[in-house]
Amino acid sequence: MSNAFKTGAERFMAPLLIAFFILQPFGRTYWLPLVVLLVIGLIKLVSTRDTLKHGQKQTLFWVATAGLCFFAPAAFSLFTSIDVPRTAKFVATYPLYVLIGAVISMHLNPKSGFVNALALVVAAWSITVAIQFADPSWNPFGGREVYNQGVFSHSFSGSLMLGIICTPILPFLVYSYIHQGRYKLAATLFVLISSLCFLSGNRAALLSPLLTLFSLFVWIFYVKKTRLSYLTLPLVGGAVFVFVGYALMSYNGGLVKYESIIAALKTMDYEQLDLALSGRLSIWYDAFNVGLIHPLTGVGADNFRYAHPMVVDGPSLFISDTQGDAKFPQQGASHAHQFFFDAWAGTGLVGLIGLVAFYMLLAGLTLRTLKHSDASAFGLIVAVWAVVFPFNTHNNFFGSWMNAWMWIWIGLMLSQIAVGRSTREDVS
Repeated sequence: MSNAFKTGAERFMAPLLIAFFILQPFGRTYWLPLVVLLVIGLIKLVSTRDTLKHGQKQTLFWVATAGLCFFAPAAFSLFTSIDVPRTAKFVATYPLYVLIGAVISMHLNPKSGFVNALALVVAAWSITVAIQFADPSWNPFGGREVYNQGVFSHSFSGSLMLGIICTPILPFLVYSYIHQGRYKLAATLFVLISSLCFLSGNRAALLSPLLTLFSLFVWIFYVKKTRLSYLTLPLVGGAVFVFVGYALMSYNGGLVKYESIIAALKTMDYEQLDLALSGRLSIWYDAFNVGLIHPLTGVGADNFRYAHPMVVDGPSLFISDTQGDAKFPQQGASHAHQFFFDAWAGTGLVGLIGLVAFYMLLAGLTLRTLKHSDASAFGLIVAVWAVVFPFNTHNNFFGSWMNAWMWIWIGLMLSQIAVGRSTREDVS
């Protein structure tokens, strides 16, 4: 295969990934650029397999090990799956997500052009927010009390939430511009994207600014940067939370959620707290019982919705009849709304061990990256933590979008770490 093809193919990978981000609001069309990216990446990966350097082999080994943490439990769950074809589909397709992470980690370097393009995409999203607020017929926030889902779910078919999508983008862009020494732009984007997270009205979306703000203090502590330029971001972030966050959530009804939670905690009333948490306590309790059906290997990866009715006695907000499905006449919640409960219910104790092992791998990588004071790599590690945060209550652990999303960010993280490692080796 010619070097011209290899070089040309690599140039297309970053635009394809940007296209994936652009297409997020438009339903399942976002899979198209990912498929093309995967094909190009695999061709390039196979053609260069004999010339891989030691560092590249280390990267691929990390990808394979991390992928095994999720793939192996899913494969074992086939033995006790209540719907073998559904679990088999997950097991058969999961390696494709891992391969997406592998090809990105090897052949897509998130350079300044990629960073700037993604920043422009976020700026365009913020314009759609302004339009929706200006036109009440487009506004998904006003008058909806506790169910404010975000700018995409109201007017597009994708039903994705902008606050959730922004979760890893915020730390990635902020730290990328810190790495470039563009502190004012980093602070501006922190305020902008944090505001979008507040406006989404989704509690899970607030994880991103909170995690980024916390990570900035960790970063300053480790690299011992006490200049005003470094302290500006945490100070600005605190101001956003106190003033902008309160104002925006007051406007869109988001404070109703937190007020109801505080009221329930004061009385310690289970039903009131469950209602304030949008039924999360009920789902978690049921998910624990689902896991008890097959404690070792679970009821099968991605089978929670059909196992849920098996452990529910009496009426439930989440149980509904299926349309003519003889095997599963009822279905429950789409997922357990918490990664550990998702893993426990679907893949049992084996799945919990795999999930903890993955977090240990990521924690080790985090500590090693901090030692090298690489802001751009650390930002991508924070982005991955934001995606796979242990107490995430929104994304489906076994969902196709979630797995593609996770491995894209893992790939970008490993790519940037490899760039930093190569730079240090060249200097030494």
